[in-house]
Order: sequence, then structure tokens, then C-alpha cells
Amino acid sequence: VGGDICRSTVVSLAITALGEVLPPQAICRHTARPGDLIVATGCHGRSRGGLELLLNPELGGILTTKERESLIEAHQRPQPRLDVLPHLREIAPEIAIAGMDSSDGLADAVRQICRRSSVGAVLNRSQIAIDPGLIKLVGQEKAWSWVLNGGEDFELILCLPEAAAQQLVAKLGHDAAIIGKITPEPEITVVAPNSLAEKENIALEGGFQHFSN
Repeated sequence: VGGDICRSTVVSLAITALGEVLPPQAICRHTARPGDLIVATGCHGRSRGGLELLLNPELGGILTTKERESLIEAHQRPQPRLDVLPHLREIAPEIAIAGMDSSDGLADAVRQICRRSSVGAVLNRSQIAIDPGLIKLVGQEKAWSWVLNGGEDFELILCLPEAAAQQLVAKLGHDAAIIGKITPEPEITVVAPNSLAEKENIALEGGFQHFSN
């Protein structure tokens, strides 16, 4: 259930679609299990980069036309990942898949899934894609922050058993990646790309928060 409560100087039309789903095909936040692999679709942070370009057009001078238009398009015309659903029905028709969309940020999606499922996660930073144009626009570290917490990307974060996760990524190609693993400990960490022994503990409390509590 979502909401569209906002104020604007122009008239807009909001449409809500209601439907039903077979119980085995429902994607919930509370069904992640230790050992599940975490799959992220798409490339996060791009919408936040597009917003920055719309608010500060002068920053776009360092980007190519294609890079600039690509980031703005990601913000203005996001594509909900309905294309993933047929693959999930084929790969894991009877598996309880945990997941949610990342409209409020990749980090927020991981945090909510872990909280509802009473589990933790280890994310591999080197496996999380960052748009080269975004790095060119704001630098590596700010781009990484926007990847985690920028929001409005409307991609999917899914938790599946290893075999199913690998099959899904194989079908989606470069448009998805295994970015981490669900753990039994209620802690979320990011593994640094240069050392599997070096872990960065992050609160993962960014992203858009609809309510204070």
C-alpha cells in the first residue's frame, strides 16, 4: 500500500491499481532466510543524479549529452521492474521470495527486509553498480552515498536461495547483480572491495522516511 499525498501548482491524476496474487507468488519483506543471496536489479543512484541535474543544470557541463540525458531520464521516467516477475515465476514458482522495491533507497530496502525478517546482511560493495556518469558528476564517495540512499530508482531488492538467485541474474544479464547475502546476525555490514576482512558497519537508516517512527 502506498500513498501520493503532495501539493503542486498543476493538476495531476493519480491512479491506484488493486489486484490479488497467489500466496506462493507473493513477495514479502518478512520471508528472508539466512543463506539467501541478495539480488539488486538495475543501477541505483541514477535518479538522484538526475534530480541534481534538474535542480542545478550548470553541473551538467562536465557530462556528455548522453550521460546527462540518461540520468535525467532515470529520474523523470522510472520504469517499474514488472519485467522481472515472469522470470521469478519460472525460476521459483513455489519459493517464498523476500523483497521490495527500492523507491526509498537501496539501503532502506535492505534495512526493512532485515528488520521484518529478523536477520542481517553482508553487502559486497564491489558488486553494487555505480553509473560512471554519476561518479563524474559528484565523485566516488558521494555517488556511493546516493547509490545507497538516493531513492526514486524503483528497482527491486530480492532475497532468494543461491541457485534461484544465480538463475535470475543469468536471465537478466547486466541488468541485475548478486550484491550480498542474508545472515542470521541482526547486523548489516558492507564488505570493502579491497579486503574481505575489512568491513564497514553502516546504519542503513538513510533514504526517504515517510514517518518519524
